[in-house]
Amino acid sequence: MKFEISDFKHGIFDVEGTLIDNKRVYRWLVSKVSLALEPNGSELFLPTGGIALPAFAKLFRQSQTLTRISLIAERKILKLLDLLDKKDSQLFEGGKEILLKLKQKGILLFATTGSKTEKAISMLKRAGILEFFILIIGSELPKKEHFKLFAQRVNLPLDDFCKKTFLVSDGPVDLNLAAKNRIYGIGLTSTFKSEYLFRAGAKQVISNLKELIQ
Repeated sequence: MKFEISDFKHGIFDVEGTLIDNKRVYRWLVSKVSLALEPNGSELFLPTGGIALPAFAKLFRQSQTLTRISLIAERKILKLLDLLDKKDSQLFEGGKEILLKLKQKGILLFATTGSKTEKAISMLKRAGILEFFILIIGSELPKKEHFKLFAQRVNLPLDDFCKKTFLVSDGPVDLNLAAKNRIYGIGLTSTFKSEYLFRAGAKQVISNLKELIQ
């Protein structure tokens, strides 16, 4: 299926790693670890990073103690890696230009993120692109719940919303969830290679945001 902007009414963008070029050290580690794990659609993943986990990981999730320990450890690791990142995180090339063109074409835009909503709003505001999004949802809710709230925002049943929506993300979890909801998933190769993104459920893969319009 060829991507045509005119086919869609809504667009969903992941924030970190897709619009904002940050968490570079963390994203590099995530990409290396994930190469050994096949995206399997189990909806199991590290909450803050989106590393797809194998099906047997559900055994660990059944233990509240293990889950709590893994969450604490992951967040501390992420915080440490954030300190190694550059503080002047920038938009990926063409980001603002593309969002402006999509808005001019009447596409309603949403943002989804694995970070807290407040943090994502702050990042988008600093980048000068907050105004383009009508709703931003973060890690306070599981990502699979984000689509439902986006649909409610435009007063549509979830199925009708998804049929007219595309999603752009650098992460396999987003693309997997998009595929399950029949949203047209577009992978961005800022973190993972195209082959991995296709296996995760992407219908199309791009290396630059400008390709959305070209």
